[in-house]
Amino acid sequence: MMRRTALLLLLAVAGCSSPDPVLYTLRATDGPTRTPATRAVVLRRPSLPRYLDRNAIVTAMPGYKVETSGGERWAEPIGSMFARVLVQDLAQRLPRTTVLNDQTAVSVPNATGIDLDVQEFGPDGTGAVVLRAQAAIDPARGPAPPVLPVRIVVRPAGTTTADLVGAMSEATGRLADALATALR
Repeated sequence: MMRRTALLLLLAVAGCSSPDPVLYTLRATDGPTRTPATRAVVLRRPSLPRYLDRNAIVTAMPGYKVETSGGERWAEPIGSMFARVLVQDLAQRLPRTTVLNDQTAVSVPNATGIDLDVQEFGPDGTGAVVLRAQAAIDPARGPAPPVLPVRIVVRPAGTTTADLVGAMSEATGRLADALATALR
């Protein structure tokens, strides 16, 4: 009887365990290269909407709701991941320029700074990924240009979370295109 109870308890515990989550990350994308007037660029910590500050991936935003994926998660905090990938995207587009994130231990004197306020990043009501942001470029020398508003819309290739993350990666790459152009 005790053996049977132990077996039932073991089965109950095994049945309650949840599967390992599927982890996703944004990836850098290729884009056109530019030759900016600056030799060093520092991306200051971009601000992202707080509704994204979670492990679960926001998969839909119908009406006033925010829906997240079940067992699918970001592999790292989205704020650091977004900054890391945007720096990689900018470095690819600006091959003769040192591009750094201000959260690294490396500092470069007289670097042009980029301040970025992301107001929206994720699926809209139609399923398209929208990246809406404002960028301020603080040149090492000379007057600062006006704030650059950016709105990027990318349709995912399909309806899976992987398709959504791919579209978010593409939107991040297009943001890098706009920033690289503004640095000329």
